[in-house]
Amino acid sequence: MFCPNCGKKVKEGNFCEECGYKFKPEDKPSKPKKPVKKIKKLTKRKIKFDQTQKGKIIIGVLALILIVSIGTFYHMGSKYSTAQKVGDKYIEYLQNREWGNLYGLLDIKENEFINKKSFIKAANQMDMSDLDTLDYLDNSIFPGTINWSKVLRKIDKKRYFFFDEWKVPEDFTNEIKVPYLSGCAVELDGIDVDEKYLTEENEEIFYKIPMYLSENTIKYNDKKGLLKETEYKISNDSTDINLAFSDKAKDEAEKKLEASLNDLTKYVMNKNTTVSDIQQYFVSEEAAESFYQGFVKTEDNIVKPAEIQGNISIMGDNDSHEANMPAVSFIVSCEYKSKVNNSFWGISDDTRSFDEDTIVMEYVNGKWLIGSNGSIY
Repeated sequence: MFCPNCGKKVKEGNFCEECGYKFKPEDKPSKPKKPVKKIKKLTKRKIKFDQTQKGKIIIGVLALILIVSIGTFYHMGSKYSTAQKVGDKYIEYLQNREWGNLYGLLDIKENEFINKKSFIKAANQMDMSDLDTLDYLDNSIFPGTINWSKVLRKIDKKRYFFFDEWKVPEDFTNEIKVPYLSGCAVELDGIDVDEKYLTEENEEIFYKIPMYLSENTIKYNDKKGLLKETEYKISNDSTDINLAFSDKAKDEAEKKLEASLNDLTKYVMNKNTTVSDIQQYFVSEEAAESFYQGFVKTEDNIVKPAEIQGNISIMGDNDSHEANMPAVSFIVSCEYKSKVNNSFWGISDDTRSFDEDTIVMEYVNGKWLIGSNGSIY
């Protein structure tokens, strides 16, 4: 500030250091007042305004999300809520070969061989006519021309808890028969075939596998070297699987046949023998009964037990199939001869023989057993 008396610039105080003038209150410059309270009020109002705006934006965004979610929920839920919608989509997907979408319309029970991936693979290898297996479809169908409620099925389960859902009856699966071989696990396209698929019908044991048939590979995990080939191809053209045994397995079968014919000597023409006594050598009671009727059954008393005359002749080792099971057939000549006491003829020779008859050996539960044996009674 400046002294009002001498004009000298002085520091703040009550007196001028130059002339000694005593400063009056009005001589001192006044300090501007700061509008502190006003600024605070403005700041509070601005903060309040910003919070209100942000709240409205958040509420708006949440409302938009809710509306979109409800719309999406309704759209997805009602997508298959009527038979007509599903039927029209089915035709659309079929004609456009949209197999993944079409699969979603099917009323199916999935397993390791029936799934979306296997369906698409099979469908891509078919003509569209192969998929027109539902009896109400033909090449002239267009969306909107069928009363789908009469041919589709409304499932019991609700879609998204509220909406009805209609499905197309599944009619594209196949059921194939794969021969069972004891000790050999089976794979279908690299997937293990579970024993739950094993079926027995008329003494035939096989795997009955529901699947989408395309170009598939059946593989036997043959650790004992029984099979000539372990992989077999199946397709829509053929599902036949003709197993053939290896040379090693055929040699084992021939040795077992010769040993069994020798062991059976003690039962031949022995009236004390029962079918159960010889059952261990045969694949079934029927096969044992056949041998019993031809070689064992007699009313005579045995005087001298049966013996094999000369050598057993076993020829050939041809692949065979008994009830769709792999087997090996042999041409056999074998003569059993014993002495018996007949009530009418007295003591005499009795001969029973295989004379170039076919005997089939089957591999069952890890053992070679006699199947059909040329002794049909």
